[in-house]
Amino acid sequence: MISVYSRNREIDKALKLFEETKGERNPVTWNSIMMSGYIQNHRHEEAFKLYVTMHRLSIDHTRSTFSALFHACTCLGSLQLGELLHAHVNKMPFESNAYVGTSLVDIISSPNVAAWTALINGYAHHGLGSKAILLFEEMLKQGVVPNGATFVGILSACGLAGLVDEGMKFFHLMQKCYGVTPTLEHYARVVDLLGRSGYLQEAEEFTKSMPIEADGVVWGALLSACWFWTKMELIGRVVEKIFNLDPRAVSAYVTLSNMH
Repeated sequence: MISVYSRNREIDKALKLFEETKGERNPVTWNSIMMSGYIQNHRHEEAFKLYVTMHRLSIDHTRSTFSALFHACTCLGSLQLGELLHAHVNKMPFESNAYVGTSLVDIISSPNVAAWTALINGYAHHGLGSKAILLFEEMLKQGVVPNGATFVGILSACGLAGLVDEGMKFFHLMQKCYGVTPTLEHYARVVDLLGRSGYLQEAEEFTKSMPIEADGVVWGALLSACWFWTKMELIGRVVEKIFNLDPRAVSAYVTLSNMH
């Protein structure tokens, strides 16, 4: 009946019936009011509030739950909400990678590089490097050309996921195939990529071989890796480089204090 009332745009009656079923509610009931009640009547923000309540009450989620919410994201044009939902779906027991990927791309009403980059950054933030790469490849298939920000995102994704070979491949391709000249931000991501995986000598050599002078951010990425892997002999050289650039560099002082 909830669905019937909602389809007839009698949302108040649907909500009243929903309130009257407190002791009998199940995932189907919750999804009925979410999909038919709120979303079909263009009350998308209220659908998300209901989802938060479901989450707080530990109500089981189904594919229908997320299908409805992804549709709401599309209507709202909200990439941020789409990325948040993606993180929640990844914690669900059902297999939904292809479904989620399609739903996220559907959120972009007219695909452009900024939107794709935002999604790649979302994967990177959650440590999902392999999925970020798949999304990058899908972006290329759609004819969207990556820019500098896109490569910052994909390099970050590879670094956080420990995908060194893949990250280096993207770094070398960015200028050769897409005409994107690496900036200090890209170099810092590569140093972080190598350093996180323990390739400290390679990271130092990479930094020294840069065609532009490394700044404090680049050296700071190497310093963080040295501290993590407790490479004391390298820390001294890196700290000296940082102090030469900025004698008041806070990150270097913090690292040195943590060593004692």
